[in-house]
Formats: sequence, structure tokens, C-alpha cells
Amino acid sequence: MDFDADIVIFIGFNKTGSTYLRNYLSKSIKDKDIIYSDNFYLFTEYIIYSLDEEFEIDFAKKLFTDGLSSISKEKVDLIFLEQLTFNYYKIFDQKKVVFRLCKIFKKLKIILGYRNHIDLLKSTWIQYLKNGGNLYLNNYINLLLSKRRSELCMMHFGYLIKNIIEILGKEKLFFYDINELNDSKTFLNKISKFINSNKFEHSEISKKKSNISFSPYKIHILIFFNTFIKFDLGLNDYNLNIKEKSTNFYLNIKKRIRYKYKHLFINTLLHHLPDGKDNYFVINKNNQEKIQKYFIKSNVIIENLNKN
Repeated sequence: MDFDADIVIFIGFNKTGSTYLRNYLSKSIKDKDIIYSDNFYLFTEYIIYSLDEEFEIDFAKKLFTDGLSSISKEKVDLIFLEQLTFNYYKIFDQKKVVFRLCKIFKKLKIILGYRNHIDLLKSTWIQYLKNGGNLYLNNYINLLLSKRRSELCMMHFGYLIKNIIEILGKEKLFFYDINELNDSKTFLNKISKFINSNKFEHSEISKKKSNISFSPYKIHILIFFNTFIKFDLGLNDYNLNIKEKSTNFYLNIKKRIRYKYKHLFINTLLHHLPDGKDNYFVINKNNQEKIQKYFIKSNVIIENLNKN
């Protein structure tokens, strides 16, 4: 891997159409190596969590190269690493993440997606339910707002966009609203210029149904069963994705049951029950005002950048 070569990294945010985007670009961009793999988690965790005193550029490069080797690749032009802006368990400095990436990749460019926070929180609520949560929408929002540090801290799109521009320059950042993906041809023309692609062609890719299109009775059933087996996960709603290990035999059994429940029962339930209208559950006016107030400063940054 030539770390002095051009590279584009999609760093998030979560729930901004990343799955559709990587599938679409993989089929539409013909002259670039585009990668998405979970095999870079050691690299991303090192970038995020290592102390300044312990951070070494050469070791970070080795971890990235090891990730490439694990999928039989020697180079990459565009890689999706949205874990760099998305983590529910520990608090990290997103600005520091960008600084470290710049030290590793000499010709770095970044892609960043954002979306309306009301829609985003409805989508993360559905993910919370799918992973074992048992709170209804506004109770979930109240929980987030009541915590001093919650996943809301990870959703200040404007702050990170401003930091990236200050570090890299505006020409090295491509940021988009998720709604821009609706006009995929125009979007492809814009992003192909950013990644310096000369060989691209629009491909029809089916979009996954939105997470907020769950039918009301599907949600009621999910909450009932999650409550019945006491799977209220609070703000750690993604821990059912992890096979946690423990020295306690009974605790291991419990965690195995939780993991199987998530991957067998919930996924089966969601697959067989039909979806419905997405406007049945809404964030109440009071919570909407709180959310808008919470993100007002970072949203103003995006508005001003879009005007320019």
C-alpha cells in the first residue's frame, strides 16, 4: 500500500445511506478500487482510542495494510470506514481522528453524509428496537436528551464538517445530504469528479426499505417481546451484535441466548411481518424543539456552507 497515493475515505455518518452508496458506487465506478470490509476494525479502533503518547503512524499503517491483506488487496482508492464517526460505548475526539488520518494518508480526501436529525433519530430508534430495546419513540428520545453523553454527541454533523475543512481544506471534503441520493445520476456526476474517476456509468441499484417504515403492530410486537425477556438496552443498543465473553458460565449462556435472540427471532420477525406507514410514530413537538435546539449551532454551519 502506497500511503503517499490518493485515497478517499467515507467516514460516516451512520444512517446517511452508506449501504446504498457503497453498493451504487461499486457498480457505477469502473476505474477505482472500492472497499468495504469489517476487517479494518483494529485500524479504526487504534485511530480512535490510542493515547497520544502511544500513537505511532507506522503501526497504524501496518494495521491498515493487514486489513487489506486479509481481503487479498494491495491498494484501495475509496474505502468505507463509518466506524470513525460512529461509536456508542466510548467517547472519542472526532477532530483527533481526522488529524491522525492526515498523518497516515498524505493525499487524503473525505466523504461525509448527513441528514435531518428528526428522521435520523427515528431511524436509530428502529435500530435500537431491532437490537433488543423496549422504549417507545418519545421515551427513547427523552432518554437520549436526559443523558449528559449519549449518541446525540455523535450527530453534530456541522462541527465535524467545519473541523475537516480547517484541517484539509474544503476541496478535500465531499459532504452530502442523504436526500441527494434520490437523484443518483446527478450525485454520481458530482462524486466521480471528487474521486477523479474518468470511467463511470449509472447503475440501477434497489434501495432498502427505510428503517422508519415499520408497521405499528410490528413495533408493538418487538417491544412486547423485548420487554418480556428484559432486553432494555438503554443507550448500549448495539451490544447484541457482539459475542461478549466472560469467565462466568451462566453469564456466557445468558449472553449467547441474547445474541441468538437478536439474530434469529428478531430478524425472522422483521422479515415475515409486512411494513406499513412511516408516520404512525412521531416525535412530539416538545422533543422536536429540544432536538432542534440541541443541534442548532452545528446545523447553522452546514446551512452557511451550502449557501457558499
